[in-house]
Amino acid sequence: DWRGVAALVKDNPRSLVILPSETSAWPLKYYDSDNKINLVSTGMGISKIEDGQLSVIGDRLSVANKIYYIRYLVPLFDPNEQILTKLESEGYSKIKEISFNQIPVWEYGLTD
Repeated sequence: DWRGVAALVKDNPRSLVILPSETSAWPLKYYDSDNKINLVSTGMGISKIEDGQLSVIGDRLSVANKIYYIRYLVPLFDPNEQILTKLESEGYSKIKEISFNQIPVWEYGLTD
């Protein structure tokens, strides 16, 4: 249900949406024809995430009051959960988990 995922993340214009791979971004882009989703994909192509690719997350966190981490195919692209480690090191904690027909979305906010 990528349409549902897109509807959720478009509701908050100051949110940041994180995907573990750019290859999974096309459904969101399809349902976001007006480019309202602030999307960052850490992995390039069909390879696993490497340490240097996580800097793109840190660079974009300052504009976000909420983060949606779409955990689609995480075991394939981020088996060591580097994105979770990065979010936690930046002071974010998980608020809730939402599932859109097998597409898990975890919502994060800053820890007080």
